[in-house]
Amino acid sequence: MILERAQLKADAREAMRGRTPSTYLVALAFIVILAVLEMLGTRLQFPGVTLAELFSVETEAQADRIMNAYLTSPGVLNRLLSYAVSLMEMMITVGFISYTLCVSRRIDAGFDELFAAFGNFFRLLALRVLTALLVFAWSLLLIVPGIIAAYRYSLAVYIQLDDPDKSPIDCLRESRERTSGWKMQLFLFDLSFIGWYLLSAVPFVSVYTMPYIYTAKANAYRAITGRMDEPAHVDFTI
Repeated sequence: MILERAQLKADAREAMRGRTPSTYLVALAFIVILAVLEMLGTRLQFPGVTLAELFSVETEAQADRIMNAYLTSPGVLNRLLSYAVSLMEMMITVGFISYTLCVSRRIDAGFDELFAAFGNFFRLLALRVLTALLVFAWSLLLIVPGIIAAYRYSLAVYIQLDDPDKSPIDCLRESRERTSGWKMQLFLFDLSFIGWYLLSAVPFVSVYTMPYIYTAKANAYRAITGRMDEPAHVDFTI
């Protein structure tokens, strides 16, 4: 079984072309929202420490001050708010996955899709937590089993988006079944984006690279599950 990587990538580029609103504008909104949430979470975890101090540690005294701020200053409310911010980041990321799945299917979608995951908050949260626990458990054996587990359950979030009423356990089980025989292909598919991942480290270049990568991955999900020929009007949103 082989993923037609070039074809899936070409289809992703074609699906992104000429959309309204532009895929790049939606990606920009996604990146800005994540950046704001990240800054907010950082300030909650390190009260009294400026962002400039946090990202320009030069002396041991500065490092000790930052660590002390993290260990002693944040109160219960700060901790709870920090966790809430992390959950928001998680849901916005799933929303972007949902958006790129719409793009791959040529379904109309815009900025509001970034918040679609909040409509199925508890199932998606349970799914992400269970996935993380499973991958962590396998990683305790060795790095390679952990990587294999990550690919084994990599389709679960798409399955949950396609069928919001399905339980997280069923999504994980279906992902395990669907990826049987495809994990190496998915790994090679990810590896083919290595240059794009490196470019994403450049500020704001990720506005161009991320939607392309995510849309191509949505195509890979559709190819593996036999959903490439689904009619464009299929409504999978939550």
